[in-house]
Amino acid sequence: MVSSTRSDVAGIGESDALNAGLSGDERRTLARALDFAASVYGEKPLGTGEPAYGHAIGLARNVAELRLDADARVAGLLFSVPEYLSDGEEKLAASFGAAVASLVAGISRLNSLRVITRTVAMGKDSQSQAEVLRKMLLAMVEDIRVVLLRLASRTQTLRWLSRGPEAGRRELARETLDIYAPLASRTAAASASAQSSMRSPSSPTSSPAPESGARSPAGRSTSTASIRRCAPSRSISPRSTT
Repeated sequence: MVSSTRSDVAGIGESDALNAGLSGDERRTLARALDFAASVYGEKPLGTGEPAYGHAIGLARNVAELRLDADARVAGLLFSVPEYLSDGEEKLAASFGAAVASLVAGISRLNSLRVITRTVAMGKDSQSQAEVLRKMLLAMVEDIRVVLLRLASRTQTLRWLSRGPEAGRRELARETLDIYAPLASRTAAASASAQSSMRSPSSPTSSPAPESGARSPAGRSTSTASIRRCAPSRSISPRSTT
């Protein structure tokens, strides 16, 4: 098993992929987040066996590929901090701002439904229940970036499990195909609609920017194709997916 340690932080912090499109200040914030994540996660594993720190880096890289902003990338690195620190949300707000803390809290809310999503995906009436669940997931979030972060996390999990034993991979693949792949398409449509609205001639040319805690990723030119890469195609079998 290969894990990332604190010695990797400097090299990863300079990564063009992770820092692409960010300003100098934003890159420094990302480097602080890497240090903070490394100190909290250490060598602790997730339920899949993947090191939490390694997952965080993979998640953040996926988010960077979607061209999301610095807050989303920082939230990706710190996605699981509240699970390790009792006052995690407060520390995140104090160190990285309310927007990052809000995104991480949103990820935690979606993660809390993991048992439900797995059960629905494996149920007898999975298709109709999955549609209800997808609507509920979208209704739970106030910021579309939370959904994109969850999809980026699942993509990283699938990549990790593709190198591991088969046990449990089929269930995860089925859940991904039934819940998250359609959710990715729906999220892509919502993002495209937001971009179209922002480009509408009827919109004021000098309208104020939305608050950071509620802005959509449209301002970062997130493409539909990029978002759809966060989930596997339905043509992929459970075995090859994981």
